Amino acid sequence: MKASVTKCPKCWAEKAYLDETKSAAATVLSYLFVVPMSCQHCFHRFRISWFSTFGKELHPPAPLRIFPASTGPSYAARQAELVSSQADPQFATPGAERKAA
Repeated sequence: MKASVTKCPKCWAEKAYLDETKSAAATVLSYLFVVPMSCQHCFHRFRISWFSTFGKELHPPAPLRIFPASTGPSYAARQAELVSSQADPQFATPGAERKAA
């Protein structure tokens, strides 16, 4: 069963997670079982009761890692190199000259 996510009271998006900011006020409120939350959709910051977080997903999913394009030779360049290496007489199969003639 998938854990439910806390909804933002401002935009109702299901992207509200624990806010990790620490201050003196946050510490005092944590003793009163009030936790800070932050919406990743509208950036609204709010506080909710700690008891309402049971069974909820409190940490955001891992961010996507987008890798840059390869800096090596392109696919076409690799194919051209492969074709040219096959035409090299060093890699020719024995008897290929007789079949072509």
